[in-house]
Amino acid sequence: MPSIEQVLTPGTGIGVEFVNTRGDKVTGKSKINGFEGIYMVLDAPDPIDILNDLTLNQNMAIICKYEDEPEDLVFFVKFIKTKDTDRPLMMVSRPNNFNLGRKAFRSEVNLHFGYFNSQSVYKEGVVLNLSLTGLFASIEPDQFLQLGMVISVKLQFPTVTSPIMIVGKIIRMENIGKQSRIALQFSCLPNGIRDLVAKFLSGAQSSTTQRK
Repeated sequence: MPSIEQVLTPGTGIGVEFVNTRGDKVTGKSKINGFEGIYMVLDAPDPIDILNDLTLNQNMAIICKYEDEPEDLVFFVKFIKTKDTDRPLMMVSRPNNFNLGRKAFRSEVNLHFGYFNSQSVYKEGVVLNLSLTGLFASIEPDQFLQLGMVISVKLQFPTVTSPIMIVGKIIRMENIGKQSRIALQFSCLPNGIRDLVAKFLSGAQSSTTQRK
């Protein structure tokens, strides 16, 4: 696994994602311009008008590749300010950690699940696909969820009597009509829970293969 210093070098192309004040996912492209102490400086984004959606301490996901490795590397930063230059530069916090992107086997599912938002209110939704590294789910719009937030999720597998609890970080959010979609990157799966998820995914994969 490369170090952060190896990955985040000046000139590296990155993807930028965040959720604006209306709850819409905003995406763009940029490059790492350099570093200023504890801050990272990014080139003006493309499209540049996404700067209008940024607010102080905005949570952002920075996504990039490392050499020929297949995984996406996802970093979480906060927007600090815009530097007034010919093409405005973005100042963000310097990341100290990263997560691997979505390269594990991911199965389409239809699992009811629940989670606790920042107000400790229990909400429910439907998991649309699942892997050993995370999940993608449909939920009702929830103003108390933010990009980068760590939440607890309760999953109920049809082959297991008791629900399991998984902790993960929200790495993507978007609104589609009257529904919202969230992608969750699991923080850590204890071996017992990992085995349960792997067994469920193996069964789902076998069912998909048989249908084909």
